[in-house]
Amino acid sequence: MKKRLLAIGVAAPLIFGFGLAGTAMATPGTLDTCIPSEGSTTEEETGWLTAPPDGDGWEVIETQTVVDVEEETLTEFLVAFYQQTDWVLAAPEGEGWVQIEERTVIDQEYVPGEYEQTDWVTESPGEGWTQIAERWVVDVEAQPEQGTPTIVIPNPDYVPGWTETIEHPAEYKTVHHEAEYKTLWKYTKHGGHGFIWVDNDDYKYIVDGVGTNDKPEWWEFKTFYERTQHTKQELVKEAYDEQVLVKDAWTETIEHPAQGEETIEVTNPDYVPAVEEQGHWEYKFARHVPAIPEESHQEYKFAKHIPGEWMTEVPEGDGWKVKDERTTVITEEESHEEYRYSRTIVIDPVECPATPEQPEPETPDTPDSEEPVEEEAPTNTPQARQRTVTPQAEAQAEVQAEVDELAHTGAEQHTGAITLAALMALAGGSLTAIRHRLARR
Repeated sequence: MKKRLLAIGVAAPLIFGFGLAGTAMATPGTLDTCIPSEGSTTEEETGWLTAPPDGDGWEVIETQTVVDVEEETLTEFLVAFYQQTDWVLAAPEGEGWVQIEERTVIDQEYVPGEYEQTDWVTESPGEGWTQIAERWVVDVEAQPEQGTPTIVIPNPDYVPGWTETIEHPAEYKTVHHEAEYKTLWKYTKHGGHGFIWVDNDDYKYIVDGVGTNDKPEWWEFKTFYERTQHTKQELVKEAYDEQVLVKDAWTETIEHPAQGEETIEVTNPDYVPAVEEQGHWEYKFARHVPAIPEESHQEYKFAKHIPGEWMTEVPEGDGWKVKDERTTVITEEESHEEYRYSRTIVIDPVECPATPEQPEPETPDTPDSEEPVEEEAPTNTPQARQRTVTPQAEAQAEVQAEVDELAHTGAEQHTGAITLAALMALAGGSLTAIRHRLARR
């Protein structure tokens, strides 16, 4: 239901655009039913436009300037060139140089001629000088010899001969003697207990202290000992050290000879040798110096000037000067004006006369009903019998059904829609257009 209401509200400005605003009333022969409505005022505003919208009553409420193309500028400099040289001998290379000054530079002042003479010197000053005098100058006077070149003196390093006696003690050496042992053999008593140790095993038996290899007979009833395999070492002499004389004490005599000479010949420190006369020659020179003429050369100053020229960048280097500066517009700014419009739509109230033959629409049971419920008119009345259904009446009936449905919803915002439906009926629009609009809702 809400969707249908919005469609009607959008169509309202279109109708007003055709100059149908005013008091809506039933026109005889156009509609069979008058639809009452209350008056209303609606404020309508547009977005930003470059021209007024269609329709009457629009007034500009706000204006703005929209920049389409930004302005572009370029900074330029009026640059001139002026350069001046120092004093030079000739114009610099390149074109444009103009001489602005000239001067004469003295390289050699004029010197008049003269006669020159040296003092006493040892050699000529150089070319052009003539010797005019000489002399011998004694530097060292001659002297005779004093003393002898050498003298004889006692030798301080002389050592006379002498005899040396050395007493040498006796010489000994230590001899180490190892301990001495001897081997003893054990002889066991035959026929009893006991044994003896003998320092040799030459005999197998010891009979009465005498060694023998013959065993005594039993009837001899002799006590004897028989050799066994047991031995032992018996210390005979312990180890000791013995000092053995190697050489007896003796006396040594050494004769030391004399060292060096008793006297030596040395340089005489007081000797003064003979000195011959020593000296040198000195001379005097003279010359005639001619006059020296003046020498000079010309020097110049040059300058170069280039008139000012507009540039976007100042060249580097000496001589360039910025005379002026300006800003040039490359691209003009382009813009257009946009406006917002507003208008007030006034809908007058509609009052309908009483029509007893027109049955009032029945209120639907539910506000959200999609289709209005129409009540069939009684057929037994004269008006019903004489009524002719025309396309215009059929369209008005559809509008009336829609109005009835909106009227029973109780919403204030539907008033404009109801009035719109009535005005559409009064306008006498074609049935096809009305049905098309209703279908879009």
